[in-house]
Amino acid sequence: MNRTPQFKMVFLELTNGCNFSCAFCAKHKMSRPVGFMDAALAMRILDQLQEHELTNRVAFHVMGEPLLHPRFGEILAYAHSVGLKVAINTNGSLLSEERNDMLLEHADRVLISLRSRSEAAFSRNAGSKRVCDYSSYISRVGQLITKKLELGTGPKIYLRLFANDCSDPLFAESVSQSHEFIRKLNTVLRQRVLPSGSIEIYPDVRVVFDKLTEFWLPSTTGKYYRSYWGKCDALTDELAILWNGDVTTCCYDYDGLNRFGNLANNGILEVVAGDEFRNYLVSFAKMKLPTPVCQECFGASSRWRWMLRQLYSLGQFINLFPPKSFL
Repeated sequence: MNRTPQFKMVFLELTNGCNFSCAFCAKHKMSRPVGFMDAALAMRILDQLQEHELTNRVAFHVMGEPLLHPRFGEILAYAHSVGLKVAINTNGSLLSEERNDMLLEHADRVLISLRSRSEAAFSRNAGSKRVCDYSSYISRVGQLITKKLELGTGPKIYLRLFANDCSDPLFAESVSQSHEFIRKLNTVLRQRVLPSGSIEIYPDVRVVFDKLTEFWLPSTTGKYYRSYWGKCDALTDELAILWNGDVTTCCYDYDGLNRFGNLANNGILEVVAGDEFRNYLVSFAKMKLPTPVCQECFGASSRWRWMLRQLYSLGQFINLFPPKSFL
């Protein structure tokens, strides 16, 4: 690219279907139909992103497990061939020797949501239709790491854990005994204070700690406090495209309620030059949150957390707290 791209990242959802049923995921609140992006549409979008220098980074993610797409490898290889750096968000259960080769050759980042520290947690997250047992699941993740280290090249790998998991503070002994990378993760988890950034456990293999996305969770009290202002980088830093071609503000809009265009029948330049796109930009520039989705995203389930989030957002607006990203 000869100029600075318009977006730091474009999220391209290959599917919103997932073979896991994690309680913390918005899958349980999502009302739009499950589907798979047509491969020809995906490639056409990738062409437009590259041709118009809109971004140099794409993530196959909004909702869903991208490895479920029947033409995942073909789409990944195509994105790489047109010069885009690709991040893959996966739960890791569908990793295999063939898919590992695809990822190691064509991906720039692989982010593995490693949320199950025990057999019981894995059973809850994977559900009744799980594709493997817990030991095999951990082995599949380990095999990708091992092959990357053997090659000495390939994408950066991020193992994404929750900072607080009271039910399982450490990974089970049954898997830590047979997997060195799990022993390394347990060493990190034993620290009194977990880092806010990421920790390298092997060259280009890091562990990063996430927080729950609160407005994705089923409400337990029925009370939720919306925010009406906040510092948001949607449409300046990122753009999200759903499997049916709908364009929305960001990767947190799990139901596509902020959609303002569709790429099945329109070019991407037409969509990002439209009035709805500009109206969003104007609102975000003034720290206004224009839709219920945005207001819930910046909200909280208690007044105390709501107040802290407002103050933190104001600090970001005046660059007191620079945003952090491992993408």
